[in-house]
Amino acid sequence: MKLIRQLAVIGLALQAQSTQPVQYRSCVLDEAITNQGVADLRRRLLLAIGARNVSALQPLVDPGVRYDFGEQGWEGFSRAYQLASSESPMWTQLESDLSHGGKFVGDDFCAPYFMCPTWPGVGDESVLVVLHEGVPIREQALATAASIGTTMCQVITVPAQASWPHVATGWTPVWLSSERWGFVEATHVVMAQTSVRLGRRGGQWRLVSVLGID
Repeated sequence: MKLIRQLAVIGLALQAQSTQPVQYRSCVLDEAITNQGVADLRRRLLLAIGARNVSALQPLVDPGVRYDFGEQGWEGFSRAYQLASSESPMWTQLESDLSHGGKFVGDDFCAPYFMCPTWPGVGDESVLVVLHEGVPIREQALATAASIGTTMCQVITVPAQASWPHVATGWTPVWLSSERWGFVEATHVVMAQTSVRLGRRGGQWRLVSVLGID
């Protein structure tokens, strides 16, 4: 009986291990941890953004915030990105940008890390950035599909002429060096689209710019 109980405990332990998510090495570079002011501002920004709370966001944004390649000012910023609506895609974009590390460029903090100091692409191509190393690249957008490789910490450029496949929610197509598509779970890659800058203005750290691809 004792042996049966021991085997049952071992079986439960093995079952628990098998259901644990695989831990992949992060590719994200985050220098915010070296500056308490930046870390605090980012935390407060993410709370306001997560709540879709314009009133909480505004005090954290510089009155002369730059956006849309030359435009400035809070009123235009909030109007251009339709922040009055909780459904505005800019809420999700800001959340993504501020959740993927960053680094200092001069005196300002730039996020996400892969958009600093500039967008890593050229011309009309699209750019995907791998967030975790060692993730299986599947032949199809299915967890049971054959693995045709694993991710590395890299920037993946997709030619403008490439025809993007339609995939199920939760998957992202990635362009391979063999000039074919592979598929990776969406939590492990992100599109490089916009950058956020945090700067010290008037003695306080504030969000000072949100810029897209030139």
